[in-house]
Amino acid sequence: MKTTFLFFLLCGQFSYAQNVYEACGLPKSAHSDFYTVDVEQARCLARHSDKAKTLFYTYADWCTHCKAALPDIVALAKQHNTDLYLLLVDEENQTYYSINRTAAMLDTVYHNTLKAVLITDSLYSSKALKKLRAPIRKFIDISGKSAREKYYYFLCAVAPDDEEENRLTGMGKLVVMDKRGEVLGVVERDFDNLDSLYKGYDKVISLLMQ
Repeated sequence: MKTTFLFFLLCGQFSYAQNVYEACGLPKSAHSDFYTVDVEQARCLARHSDKAKTLFYTYADWCTHCKAALPDIVALAKQHNTDLYLLLVDEENQTYYSINRTAAMLDTVYHNTLKAVLITDSLYSSKALKKLRAPIRKFIDISGKSAREKYYYFLCAVAPDDEEENRLTGMGKLVVMDKRGEVLGVVERDFDNLDSLYKGYDKVISLLMQ
């Protein structure tokens, strides 16, 4: 009986997510089973959520502290009744490493109850890269990954008031959106406050309470 109930519960969650993806016009990546989003499509996911607030957690398998903090993020979302998406920043074709590992983690650890979408590679533009300030452009060039640039442009759109350097300083950010798809804030993890109740993500609570 429990197994049957769990099966129908997972099917229901899968169908719900599929309906939201279709309503927001999310295309599936040609390289994996993950759906891709630009900024407006992410806003659409928040507008179609059945929760008052939606969290997007910027994530990649190669980000050690992102993986370490994920259980705390999941617990935080449940405690405050918010929707939660992993926002994957990898290049879409990086399936052999980070994306496949993330898919395996979602399957074996979270039994596909945790939603994840991939920032679309269409946000990458070599022409746009040349327009960036030299220090930022050099930082991206050193990394050798277009993933870092599309992540930068995504954060430019959701947090236009942030300093340029802050958009590149790290992963594991929490983007908080309301039911209108408006960005309430982008929260960095406070590594000096990891022993706090929310393991360094205390600032997100005030945003969730708005």
